[in-house]
Amino acid sequence: MITKFDKKTCKEVADQVIIDLQNFADENGLVIEKGRGSYSEHNFTLKLEINIKGQDSKEMTALKEHLEYLNETLTKKIDINKSYTDGSQTFKLTGYKTRARKRPYIITDQNGNSYVTNENYVKLHFADKECA
Repeated sequence: MITKFDKKTCKEVADQVIIDLQNFADENGLVIEKGRGSYSEHNFTLKLEINIKGQDSKEMTALKEHLEYLNETLTKKIDINKSYTDGSQTFKLTGYKTRARKRPYIITDQNGNSYVTNENYVKLHFADKECA
């Protein structure tokens, strides 16, 4: 029986919630992602994002919409399918945060690690080289 929330207890509860929901998600073609949470001694809030399996995430949809608009004004179009290799890491454009002003683009490496970056970086590494 849980009498108060602390960091360890919240992690255990969150992990158990994901395990319990995973069966339902698998049966219904859903993907569940655990977000961040907050807690006090008597309250625990957990953010869950539930997506339809195989569909674009909220960030990817925003990226596609943003690039559709942005590519109308650029001479070198940004290619959403292009990957960029820096040393031993390969990056792909995977999202756009509409509320982030300075670094709204999300890039992800081959290991699944995500990073945020700015528009100049994206133009430099993900723009088509053929378009002039």
